[in-house]
Amino acid sequence: MSAIAFQMLQKNELLEEIKEIIHGKENIPEEQLSKIINSHLISDSNWNDFDKYFESINKNFYTKLKQNYPEISANDLKMCALIKLNLSIKEMASILNISPDSVKTARYRLRKKLRLNNEDNLTDFILSI
Repeated sequence: MSAIAFQMLQKNELLEEIKEIIHGKENIPEEQLSKIINSHLISDSNWNDFDKYFESINKNFYTKLKQNYPEISANDLKMCALIKLNLSIKEMASILNISPDSVKTARYRLRKKLRLNNEDNLTDFILSI
């Protein structure tokens, strides 16, 4: 499971690096290449494969979350899965192709949806499910 997450992380980091290189060159049609790279940053098939492996290892994890917290979104479930893997905010940001600040905001909103108090640890809560 961690290997799949790490593979997604490496792929996204590589694509980000390529994207930065492309933006540095003026003779390449940046718009077209950026579009192609962005479409590959986090593909649904990679995430679906990740979900299958994750659910096979963590039986009914998503089901329990959805039953206990019906307002939880698909993005919240992704965040929960990554938290369950005990990934850092930077790693989550790279896998989800968002900024670390966006991960922090998503974690804050998730805490609210899960009705956790300020003294409750989100990671410990997710790991206990």
